[in-house]
Amino acid sequence: MVLNREDRTVFFSLYSDLLYYVNKKYGIVGHIADAAALLSNPAQAITIRDQLFSNLHWFDEYIADFSSVLSADEFAMLSSWRDSFLKGKFYLMRYLSRHSVFMSTGEDSPAGLFGVWGLNKPVKELFPKQRLPMSINALLLPFKGKIIHDGLIARTTISESNRILERIYRELNKDLGIIESLSIATTDPQSGTPQISSGVVPSADIGKHNEIESMLVWYCNQEALPQGFLDVCIFSLDVIASRPQRPLRAGKTNTWACGIIFAIASHNNLFNSNMHTYLKVSDIAERFGVSQTTVRRRGAQTRKLLQMGFRSSNYRIKI
Repeated sequence: MVLNREDRTVFFSLYSDLLYYVNKKYGIVGHIADAAALLSNPAQAITIRDQLFSNLHWFDEYIADFSSVLSADEFAMLSSWRDSFLKGKFYLMRYLSRHSVFMSTGEDSPAGLFGVWGLNKPVKELFPKQRLPMSINALLLPFKGKIIHDGLIARTTISESNRILERIYRELNKDLGIIESLSIATTDPQSGTPQISSGVVPSADIGKHNEIESMLVWYCNQEALPQGFLDVCIFSLDVIASRPQRPLRAGKTNTWACGIIFAIASHNNLFNSNMHTYLKVSDIAERFGVSQTTVRRRGAQTRKLLQMGFRSSNYRIKI
């Protein structure tokens, strides 16, 4: 599926003007005649875009400079792009009737399957089905309840075998399904604390809970992790333990520990090699004596139990 003509006009007008503004103010690629000219040069547009999404305060500068002319819908759209984008490496896996499926394995963005709409044309007209799965760099954005790409997709070298990618796809589809919107979980407006409660750990599960907590403490003490990472992991463990289905009663303690670590790390973009603190799924798997597939699968289950939105503030840490 693709956006209708009106929505395409809205997106391209606002997005190209944003990129043009950023380049004009900061001189990222030199002089560009106007916003329309920018869209005709994808290489320059990608360079500007990458700088913009590494300096999110530029969104606020744009909003401040054009506050008198931006509509309420445009303001909300810009804010959602700033807060709810997904960027980095994806695998293009399927073409379905409603959308194309982009898969993240947790390297740059939280692990998941994302149903993405096309802009001018369906993604399948850009990349033939016969070439799937395909490794790409892309930016995904929320748009009127849908997920879209920004039109600047670049092919990259595939780093996993098709067999492994298909297995990850099936596991993510089973655990999370296909995600069709990039929702934002909110905090209490008075206190700023998460709306979700950690609940009470049942007495029958306290022993296993404490074992998992000890593993989380052990792991975090071995790694130079951002302040608050351990606290968020333990909070997440408490939330899971208090769920009425009592999920901790199934599964080994080490798989739960590594699943929680994976979920919090991927949510905070700590698998991105450009981050100051950089984790590897392979290292987590080795520390806990499990496979990388187990780490990702338990991580996906953890996200589901935590009702974790992809830019949820409930599980964010300061980096």
